[in-house]
Amino acid sequence: MSNISMLLIIFVLIVPCLGNDEEDNAFEYLKRFGYSSCNDSSASAVKCSENFNELLKEFQRYFGLNVTGALDQSTKAIMNLPRCSVVDKPRQSVLQQIIKFKWSRFDLKYRIESYAYSKEISHTKQEEIIQDAFNEWSKHTSLKFTKVCSTCLADIVIQFTSRDHGDDHPFDGKILAHAFPPTDGRIHFNYQDTWTDSYDSTSKYEINLFLVAVHEIGHALGLDHIRNKQSIMYPTYQLKQRSQILPLVDQQEIQAMYPKKVEEGEIVEKIYGTSKYRGQMKNGLRHGHGQIVYDNNATYVGEWKTDKFDGHGIYTSSSGAKYVGELENSTFNGQGIITYSSGNSYMGDFKNDKVDGRGMFTYPSGSHYVGEFRNGDFNGRGVFMWANGDKYVGQWKDDKREGYGFFINTKGQVQRGQWKDDNFIK
Repeated sequence: MSNISMLLIIFVLIVPCLGNDEEDNAFEYLKRFGYSSCNDSSASAVKCSENFNELLKEFQRYFGLNVTGALDQSTKAIMNLPRCSVVDKPRQSVLQQIIKFKWSRFDLKYRIESYAYSKEISHTKQEEIIQDAFNEWSKHTSLKFTKVCSTCLADIVIQFTSRDHGDDHPFDGKILAHAFPPTDGRIHFNYQDTWTDSYDSTSKYEINLFLVAVHEIGHALGLDHIRNKQSIMYPTYQLKQRSQILPLVDQQEIQAMYPKKVEEGEIVEKIYGTSKYRGQMKNGLRHGHGQIVYDNNATYVGEWKTDKFDGHGIYTSSSGAKYVGELENSTFNGQGIITYSSGNSYMGDFKNDKVDGRGMFTYPSGSHYVGEFRNGDFNGRGVFMWANGDKYVGQWKDDKREGYGFFINTKGQVQRGQWKDDNFIK
């Protein structure tokens, strides 16, 4: 995880130009913000032969527009909005969807190393705004933020800087700020922007410091962008009133990563047979965040609902197998990662305790399968890479190659055609 700091999250005000070459500009926009695989430097020419109208449809679905596949006025209007430069991730990989970087502690310290130049907002006022921005997240979680001196050790470090400031992500154009996810902790604001504490400014040049600070702190806590336009984590910068800052959607997202604020007396310890539970209760049932240790040393830590594992959690079996992900009704349901005691691992979709949907299965040898699963087996379309470099791409049924596909060995020899019962037939 030493490369976490490479996952930079940047809040940027960009107004793409859709001028004479509107379709070309729109395609570049779609590539830049994650709608096309062509933004992958390893993409082949064939892979990049994508249908422009299909990419537009995906963009329109993401932003809740009429799905026409045409570069219509409503689509161009969204593309012209000031926005964050993080990709919208409609095609997130399994790993991206599952892994959320977060802090392992709930008591975090922050320091402010430098301040914005502003005739309107004094240094003292800026400190108040930053503290209020942290407080918005702590209102709904067990997180606690404490300001320390500008040279003290801190988890989160805030700076107002300009141009090239040493993190390989210089400020230029209309970039407002950027933040690094846990556990890096850096948040940088553009010193050259015009920051204000006004919620009623009609100037397109004045940026509300509180709104951007809440957004960036959300990234520093591990949140990605949220498609709901009411969210403070929405991709585009939006002027909001103070009372609208963290709607329910944001509260639910942050509470999926960190437990709700615990009032005094809510945490209980209770014995169930030979098992010991410590956590939250509701109406006499385990409900909220909690941990249970069984007599065979199996454990579960995570969310509960009416006495069942429900939400995000970590389950470790007595044999040492470990599951991290979503659960429902005490079964693996949703997206997760499991590491078996044999050394095999799987990341992807689960249904009723079985791998089911899309995912990646990896063997200790390094061989791995990426594709569709059903009822615990390779079923559907997938790619299998052997440790020696051989590769099969095509259809699978019950863990065997079945249907159309092609096999390429390390010498470049290809078998393309129909397969049955794991054998090439023609």
